[in-house]
Amino acid sequence: MKKTLSLSLLLLAFGFIVKAQNLQAVTDIGNTTNNALFINGSGKYNTIGNYNGLMLYFYNGAGYVDVMNPSTSVFSPLWLRGSTIQTNNRLLINNATDDGNTALLVNGNIKTNGYNYRAFTADLVSGYTTIDISENNNRRAFMGYSTGSNIVTFGAVDDNGTERGLYLHRLSGNVGIGAYNPQSKLAVAGTITAHRVRVTTNPADWPDYVFHENYSLPSLQAVKQYVNTHKHLPDIPSAGEVEKNGQDLGEMNKQLLKKVEELTLYIIQQQEQITALNERLKKVEKQ
Repeated sequence: MKKTLSLSLLLLAFGFIVKAQNLQAVTDIGNTTNNALFINGSGKYNTIGNYNGLMLYFYNGAGYVDVMNPSTSVFSPLWLRGSTIQTNNRLLINNATDDGNTALLVNGNIKTNGYNYRAFTADLVSGYTTIDISENNNRRAFMGYSTGSNIVTFGAVDDNGTERGLYLHRLSGNVGIGAYNPQSKLAVAGTITAHRVRVTTNPADWPDYVFHENYSLPSLQAVKQYVNTHKHLPDIPSAGEVEKNGQDLGEMNKQLLKKVEELTLYIIQQQEQITALNERLKKVEKQ
């Protein structure tokens, strides 16, 4: 009887010792382990109580780290501190769907607090996805792609949704539209449609100098000889040159205006000659 009682007391004491070795007791005495912490279930987290807490658990083939109230399922922010957060495979945030390839998938906005700017992606309509860049939560600029038409669009809007100008800026680079290797600041492989085109030039180069008294107007005989030899007007590129190098619209307009002004001088000279001949003819008829 004595032995049985002693054994019972020993087992009871052992039970108390084992029961006391829960996670709370281990952390209270500061115990550590060199082994990995293995969790293979979610347990009874929904019966913990009506207060917020950090939970690490495994459920339905996936691992979870949650900050929430188990009784109400109200989630709180999870802060990951440290200069480097590394994953060996893929990171899915906010129940994003895993595509099996992308390293970071986020279901929702991606926000950066630097200078109060944020960037986020949004699927506006089926088959059309945009990347928006905004300030103070107001939309500013966007880039969109339509999978149906394979069109990429760039735009800018103000706080009221009104479209505004979009500036593509690079200190030393070219912009190509349909041109794979642009050789100028803007290269367009196709037709440009516009209500107005303004080309600036140096005022000193504008052909008003043709009307100055010191301008040497070529004789019509000299122009005739040049045309017979070269088959195009002086200072005007030939068809071969235009085919090879294209044409500078600003320069071409200047040269065409120069020819119009020279033609005007030729007409004035001829009119003066006609007037003088008529005066001589009148004198002859009076004799």
